[in-house]
Amino acid sequence: MMGNLHDAVAQFETALRLSPDFAKAHYSLGVIVASSGGYADAIKRFSAAVRSEPDYVEARLALADTLRGTGRSEEALRHYESLLTFDPRVAEARLGYAMTLVGLKRYQQAYESLLESARLHPDRLEFAQALTRLLAAAPDDRIRDGRRAMELTQQLLKGPRSIELSETMAMTLAELGQYQEAVAWQHEAIAAAARTGHSDVAQRMAENLKLYEAHKPCRTPWRDGELP
Repeated sequence: MMGNLHDAVAQFETALRLSPDFAKAHYSLGVIVASSGGYADAIKRFSAAVRSEPDYVEARLALADTLRGTGRSEEALRHYESLLTFDPRVAEARLGYAMTLVGLKRYQQAYESLLESARLHPDRLEFAQALTRLLAAAPDDRIRDGRRAMELTQQLLKGPRSIELSETMAMTLAELGQYQEAVAWQHEAIAAAARTGHSDVAQRMAENLKLYEAHKPCRTPWRDGELP
């Protein structure tokens, strides 16, 4: 916690020499190596922690998140499922599970999961926001519902305005065929991204702007690398 990671690693490794199955030491080392991009080693450390203590929530969640972030989605899904079997109310695991399903293009399952999560966690806006994106722009026709997406977006707009929410409104308007309004909201999202120093995000947002200007809806709820 004081930033002396070198000595911290030495102490955790000493703890493991004394007690090789000490799950907290494995988990802590995983967190340290992951913070410097050592994801392969972090996965090994988190896996060791989970083997030692299968119901260690933080370790299994970190393992699932790291697996998802490194493209090992099917493995991540299994760990999210194990964690939710142990404790179905872990919000972070529910979001990771749903977003992994989106990444695997299993949109119907993702939709059902987000619907249940929004019911269980009405105070966690990330579930309503993700659900709205699917309703507005999922490539699966069985899920898309522009009117329902608009209802949810209008509720979300009663709270703080964000770049993501402005872009969601643009997606929703495009799905409803209101392309002029969609263009205006997308311009607002792009301008906000540029103002906050996210010029790379603003450039990627321009792809959707071109769709709306051409009177075409969006069928990509999240761009590559932008899943929550």
